[in-house]
Amino acid sequence: MPCSSHRVGQVTVTGAPAGAVPQLAVLEGTLDDSDRTDRVARVATEGLRAQGYADAAIAVVRRPRCRVDLDVAVALGPRYRIAQI
Repeated sequence: MPCSSHRVGQVTVTGAPAGAVPQLAVLEGTLDDSDRTDRVARVATEGLRAQGYADAAIAVVRRPRCRVDLDVAVALGPRYRIAQI
């Protein structure tokens, strides 16, 4: 892909496997839209919370370069499970 500051380059996920936040990982190569990235991060956070990570948080740092690289920091926290109802 040619150099374009209007596209997302690399998405680097730390703190959890990239598979934990696939919604963000698939942004590579798409047009850069910070509002969309924020929405996707919120949806990914809600998904982690639904999986039992009630304290999950995601922070995305945008690094403009030839393309816009995204550094995604995932903090899962403890996983809670309902043992019995």
